Amino acid sequence: MNARVTPPGFLRRLVPVAAMLLRFEVRRPASWLVAGAMLAVVALVPPVRAWAASAAGALLGLAAVGSLRRAAVSADLLPARIVARVAWPLAAAGAGATVARLAGNAAAGSAAVAGAASCGVVVAAAAMAAATRLPRVLVDHAEPAPAADWSPRLVGRTWADAAAMLSTLVAMAVCYFLAPEHAAWYPAIATTWFALLALPAATLVGGDEGPRRDLATAGPGRPRLAGTPVAAVPTLLAYAAVLGWPAAVAAAVARDRAGGWSDPRMAVAVLAGMAGLAAALVWISAARRWREETTHAALVAAHATAIALVARAA
Repeated sequence: MNARVTPPGFLRRLVPVAAMLLRFEVRRPASWLVAGAMLAVVALVPPVRAWAASAAGALLGLAAVGSLRRAAVSADLLPARIVARVAWPLAAAGAGATVARLAGNAAAGSAAVAGAASCGVVVAAAAMAAATRLPRVLVDHAEPAPAADWSPRLVGRTWADAAAMLSTLVAMAVCYFLAPEHAAWYPAIATTWFALLALPAATLVGGDEGPRRDLATAGPGRPRLAGTPVAAVPTLLAYAAVLGWPAAVAAAVARDRAGGWSDPRMAVAVLAGMAGLAAALVWISAARRWREETTHAALVAAHATAIALVARAA
């Protein structure tokens, strides 16, 4: 008689907890924003632009994870929370693929598969980052770890900022001097780094920063705390300047500039417009008392949809 195969203990705990958390995720506007953006990506990206679907899907996966990248949560609960949140873009991608194939449009189906696969990569990366950042063992009556040691982040600020600066410098040399026919890649690279680094740094807080921010914003004055517009706007402008100055240098040095996306001034304008939109949305969200994850999800969803529109136009 064959023994009954039972799932590992980790899965037995993960599945029911994630199912319970899914009911709470219904109340988050960020969940609906991310799911709607994934449906837009599925409908817009053609099959020959699968890279665009993957890039947009990865960004939407990060938007779905939201402040879990910085929040201090237990190692047992964090994987279930990540699964419950990323289930939204995955479900939207699967629904879009199913509808597209029933309608005889295999192109949208392939875009949905690419987007879903990239979201799956985000789940694995988030779980791995959390496992390495959180304390492995908590002893009773032990002193809690500092907030910085509890913050699971997908992107380390130190090496990620350096990678962003290096990649934009290389992109400037390639796109505007060595291979001008690929000049449209520079705005894509710069804005993607902006979505990965600037938006979380300006809109997401974690640990004890959230309660401190809420307490400070309720009082008089203009506190410069994480998550407040006074601190967020300079962060957005600083990242836009760092990521846009190579294109500004190319615009000043290059003598023969073609029009459209091949002009380095277009990249500067796109980054400036994205930073301005993000800053305006941060101020509006502060006035309307939106949750930080709603602001972050709206910005990333807009960027992912823009990637899909550019891929369709190209």
